[in-house]
Amino acid sequence: MKYILRSWQTIVISTVFWCILNESFALNRLIEGVVVSVITYLFIYFLFADQSGTSISYRLSILALIKLTIILGWNIYLSSLRAIKIILFQSPSPAPTIVHVHTKAINKWHKCLIANAITLTPGTVTLNLTNDELIVLWLYPTSDEPNEMNKAILGPFEKALCERSLLND
Repeated sequence: MKYILRSWQTIVISTVFWCILNESFALNRLIEGVVVSVITYLFIYFLFADQSGTSISYRLSILALIKLTIILGWNIYLSSLRAIKIILFQSPSPAPTIVHVHTKAINKWHKCLIANAITLTPGTVTLNLTNDELIVLWLYPTSDEPNEMNKAILGPFEKALCERSLLND
């Protein structure tokens, strides 16, 4: 029971997602959603949780999650428009470059989220993540200067996750 009470936010979000997927917020769907969410949470917790007592915090505040989702969606939209323009008009021609960018994120979970956000954005693929360095394949580089590359690739995602209130989760 303590596992369920400790993660009520996860269960509530999962239940809402369940109801959205079922296109109904009727009482029976809410009850089904809660049951499925609790069972899924317990299954994942006991299967993947660190039983040694030292665990990494994989929590994000709800506001941080919403902010990251909006920023990611917006960047995917903008990058896909750029990619479509380049594909249709063949200008500029692709010049794939492997770049090394450095993140300010401290938490490994945040670094992983940033790396995945970069990969989801059209035109960039994260190849490797080591310590504070990300190796990224950038199809259409806009700069050769390291600071500009960091700003162009990491900018919005790192800003969304590396605010003081979000880093201390």
